[in-house]
Amino acid sequence: MYRYTLQPYSGPHSRFKCPECQHRNKTFTRYIDTETGEYLHEDVGRCDRELNCGYHYKPKDYFMQHGSNNSRAFISTFKNRPAPPPPIPDERCTIDPRWLARTIESDPDNFTAYLYKKFGYDESQRLKQMYCIGTSDHWDGATVFWYIDTRNLVRTGKVMLYDAVTGKRVKEPYNHVTWMHSLLLKERSKLCQCEGLFCVHKATDVFKLAQLPPRNFVLKQCLFGEHLLAQFPGKSVAVVESEKTAIIASHYCPDYLWLATGGLSNLTPQRLSILKKRSVMLFPDVNAYDFWKIKADAIKKEFPGMQISVSSLLEKKASAFDKVNGLDIADVLKETKHYIIPPKGSYPTEPPF
Repeated sequence: MYRYTLQPYSGPHSRFKCPECQHRNKTFTRYIDTETGEYLHEDVGRCDRELNCGYHYKPKDYFMQHGSNNSRAFISTFKNRPAPPPPIPDERCTIDPRWLARTIESDPDNFTAYLYKKFGYDESQRLKQMYCIGTSDHWDGATVFWYIDTRNLVRTGKVMLYDAVTGKRVKEPYNHVTWMHSLLLKERSKLCQCEGLFCVHKATDVFKLAQLPPRNFVLKQCLFGEHLLAQFPGKSVAVVESEKTAIIASHYCPDYLWLATGGLSNLTPQRLSILKKRSVMLFPDVNAYDFWKIKADAIKKEFPGMQISVSSLLEKKASAFDKVNGLDIADVLKETKHYIIPPKGSYPTEPPF
């Protein structure tokens, strides 16, 4: 285990303003010393805006420039910060599956309505059941993309709002994205306004509390669609960034098993370790090819026998307009209605467009 690691996310207080791009949102993750729990220097960390900023000042680079005994390497205000806790057991990283069941049984969400318009009732229901697409009342018609691991443990759900007609995300007047674990922890806080063991009086509240994530819940993310690996042991795996892309691509290219990272920077050796015995093709969004190629090389070093390659399809087909407005593999598939044929051999190759 490395002594210095990026601080795990534990809420908005664990993120900071990037010293490079100074983005209005807190996009900067700082490094901590795992032995003492102290932050390293305030400039040592990584910006989450990999494409638009790309700032990443590693501990080894800092110590190379300033020396390992530099007293400024650690921030004194965090001297008494406790050391990071031991590895978190599964019960602190999972959500009661009854919350998933309730969202599946709810009225259709906008994204499923969009699938119904595009593919018809039977196919939209098949995709909904396959990927466990739920409905949230956090926003009217909001979609829940549930993250379920290979042991069928529910890790969290991403809540997003789509336009039922266009299938595009609703970003005005703000970006409609949140997480089920965050919403459920807020529910827990509402039920536990007072201190002590007897702050909850209603039996219904006690029952509800038993189903809510624990107060010390820590997100332990997996790949979206990971629960499908056991159902399709012989399929080649295609990995994309967004959940929507994985679902739509699954319709056009059913011979691949489509999974999603849920974010550009989520392509990590830890998260893809579950695929080290599978044949894997990565389909980065336009403008992200170089970044995912670097990530794929790092994954290969971590798992030397892993069969993984990166498609340059979008980089070749994208126009200047596409590169400004964004393009993913689902956009290409919707336009061409072309079915990608998976590789015949054991190692993935570029799809034959």
